[in-house]
Amino acid sequence: IDDQICLLINSWCELLVLSCCYRGVSTPGEVRVGGGRGITLHQSAKYGLTPCIERMLSFTDHLRRLRVDRYEYVALKVIVLLTSDAPELREAEKVRASQEKALAALQAYTASHSPDTPAKFGELLLRIPELQRTCQFFMQVGKEMLNPANKNKDGEAPSFNLLMELLRGNNTFLVSSSAIAPGGYWENSGKFEGDIILDDWQIDALVTDYAAGRSAYIWPNTKWPGNVVVYEIAAGHFNQAQIDHIIRSIQWIEHFSCIRFRLRNANDRNYVRLTGYNNGCYASVGFWHDRGIHTLNLTPNVPDRGCFVMTTIIHEWLHVLGFFHMQSTYNRYDYVRIAWENIQRGMEHNFERYATNIVSNLGLPYEYTSCMHYFATAFSINGRPTIIPLRAHYGVMGQQTYVTHYDWLRLRRHYNCPGGWSAEDAKLLEAEVEKSIPLMAPKADDEIIADIPEVVEKQE
Repeated sequence: IDDQICLLINSWCELLVLSCCYRGVSTPGEVRVGGGRGITLHQSAKYGLTPCIERMLSFTDHLRRLRVDRYEYVALKVIVLLTSDAPELREAEKVRASQEKALAALQAYTASHSPDTPAKFGELLLRIPELQRTCQFFMQVGKEMLNPANKNKDGEAPSFNLLMELLRGNNTFLVSSSAIAPGGYWENSGKFEGDIILDDWQIDALVTDYAAGRSAYIWPNTKWPGNVVVYEIAAGHFNQAQIDHIIRSIQWIEHFSCIRFRLRNANDRNYVRLTGYNNGCYASVGFWHDRGIHTLNLTPNVPDRGCFVMTTIIHEWLHVLGFFHMQSTYNRYDYVRIAWENIQRGMEHNFERYATNIVSNLGLPYEYTSCMHYFATAFSINGRPTIIPLRAHYGVMGQQTYVTHYDWLRLRRHYNCPGGWSAEDAKLLEAEVEKSIPLMAPKADDEIIADIPEVVEKQE
């Protein structure tokens, strides 16, 4: 723990500047700050921050030119953090060995993913001393701002406060709604792969183990203990009609699997907290004993619309239960082609493929119409498909009208539900799911009878 604190103290500025600049890659000429806001060079002048913003914009331009993706960004953070010459380290050799491992992983990743730019690895490493120089400059500016002569009558340094706000990190992606297929509400939530919240250990594992690839599309060893999901619904976030719709999603999952849900009590440390912030549909992946609060957010809407389409709510629950997206599977290239040329720049990370140590197919086929699959035009820059099927299939790729029997069967097998591996039970399940489709499908506009929710602008 002492070494971890030493490393953070040594590199906090570099880590936060890197995070802030990476957030600005998709917005040329603007530095992204907390809450999705931005500040331009012109706006920075009145705060006396022009030299700082100039340096951040220059650094961001380098990241944009190099087309740094999520994995390269996280790898750089790991390398910056693991500085073995940080003062007062007790186990510097272990830190050095870990940094060398991260360097090797980044080098292998860039060689594999950017074969046309062999110098990319070297150019990424050159950004680190530039980052350090930027932070040294920031520290000098900060000292000047905190000089008593530069404080206001209340003893505050507003420019320094704004500078610190600029440096606050946030591990989300900003996604243009015009780049998302209509109906893909969870794809448009600005998180990893659109709607997934990753813990730091999961991000680091993806960087270190990037070449690996399996799909239940699950993260291993993250099943909810005893097949029971503990949850609470945040007070004041939803109206009664929305709460009822959430409860119905739970009832569907309990009906088609051996998963059970119960409300949180005072002794529960790990639980799912359902919130209604106005920033999309997204969730944490799987159970993790050190996580505490597991996230599931649904922007309030009329039931059967937006994040409150029944299949979309269940989609987010499936993330909570441990599932990634269908097209993330290790053998996807037997079934689809990713049209990288049609993907919005900076959104390529949403199409990563995982190895068999991260995801498992559970003995079931690739399914184009799974509710866990992207739409064909997800994250498209031009409206053309980003995912092209290589085989004939029925139905709409990534449909959100119903949960397929294979979706339910994957859940049953992942949690070892009775009959989950029985061919006979699978046939019975398919027949039952067919009957459920009309009940789960979103109602037409003239059929919706619900109170219009009071959408409160809640910010994280």
